[in-house]
Amino acid sequence: MNFKTKLTKLFISYLHNDLKIDYCILGNHEGLFKKRNKDLDLYINFKNRKNLLKILKPFLINKKLLLVNLIEYEHNSFQACIVKIKSNNFNYLILDICNDFTYDNRLFLRFNNIQKKIVKINNFKLKILPNYYIFKYYFNKKILKLKNDKIFINNSDIKFLINILKNCNYKNLMDKHIYNYSKILKFLLSIKKNKTNKKNLLKYYNSFFYSKKFSFFKFYSKLVNRLNFITGIQVVFLGCDGSGKSSIIKNISKSIILNFFRHKFFHYHLFSKYQTRKQTLPYKKKEYNQFLSNVKLLYLYIRFVFNYYFDIYIKKIKSNLILNDRYYHDVFIDPKRYRIKSNLILNNLFSKILPKVDIIFYINTSAENIYKRKKELPLPQIKKIIKMYKNNLSKCNNLKIINNNTSSKVTSFKVCKEILLYKNNKLLGG
Repeated sequence: MNFKTKLTKLFISYLHNDLKIDYCILGNHEGLFKKRNKDLDLYINFKNRKNLLKILKPFLINKKLLLVNLIEYEHNSFQACIVKIKSNNFNYLILDICNDFTYDNRLFLRFNNIQKKIVKINNFKLKILPNYYIFKYYFNKKILKLKNDKIFINNSDIKFLINILKNCNYKNLMDKHIYNYSKILKFLLSIKKNKTNKKNLLKYYNSFFYSKKFSFFKFYSKLVNRLNFITGIQVVFLGCDGSGKSSIIKNISKSIILNFFRHKFFHYHLFSKYQTRKQTLPYKKKEYNQFLSNVKLLYLYIRFVFNYYFDIYIKKIKSNLILNDRYYHDVFIDPKRYRIKSNLILNNLFSKILPKVDIIFYINTSAENIYKRKKELPLPQIKKIIKMYKNNLSKCNNLKIINNNTSSKVTSFKVCKEILLYKNNKLLGG
């Protein structure tokens, strides 16, 4: 039994036997305890985000699990990402939890007033919807994916839907103005034989989707909640050139951590995308005079502010994980790298004004190891730069010092673990 299957059983047992609340499994329940690779879709009767966290927290603490993301993708519909850190691996399960079937701020089905039925799967009791509602929910959920031009249904889904359809009360099954039983069955069989074209699917989608009223309340409620509970985070990496920041970022980008964040993954270097930045040789050119240094310093900080509010902040609202290879801290810690003469007054002022970062990692690597990796600077200068960083780290908020004198993969795991612990503590208030 893999981790996802085991955790699915434990969570359902927690809802069914411990809490004894109104819940049910949504969609195709037949393969629920086979080797799971998909998310678990379920209805739970909760009021709001705070109430849902209250339901999840005892289970997470008892099983020593981390909640690393809770994304509201519809009004009162959440994607909860649960993680178990074991040895040097991240095991995870993603729960799609809702208290009604809402799509694009349109209500399609309420679950709280439906009488659930209890079934046994491998001698394990759980609640599901009656066949009529299973079909109505699952079929229309698949149809709604057409909006994003996705492959919405596969052969196992069709087989499941046809079996459900044949064993339910099909009168008024799909609402009076759409399909009757024979048309639905014919429609499913034609999909199974690959005879249904996109035009017919879109025709059905439009007739179903636009029959439901758009809810401005759900739209604005979701927007306000996303602004109040920002689930994305910004992570900054500081350290001397050659300390291993780039290698750690690349390892993180390949790691399991990307499964916990819903949107695209971004790298930043100051205000340029990491992938496109040009290779530069710092410290080779002479510093600007004090006037030009102040002008450049002002320009850099304006760009930092602009970049944060018009790019990073928006991505955080969308639950992105943003990694910065260097940030504004480098400018006042090591101004010579940017050909700037130090100005303590401006540095102190800007460091207080600029938006705070969620987590800062200082990659602590010995000068000797840095020199072996990158011989751009003499060893004494590397030691001097490391000393400047260490003397100024107290100015950095949410700082984590990570030693990187071993494998970058080991260091990357430590970084990932710290990010997940930060997210869990932020969500559960630990």
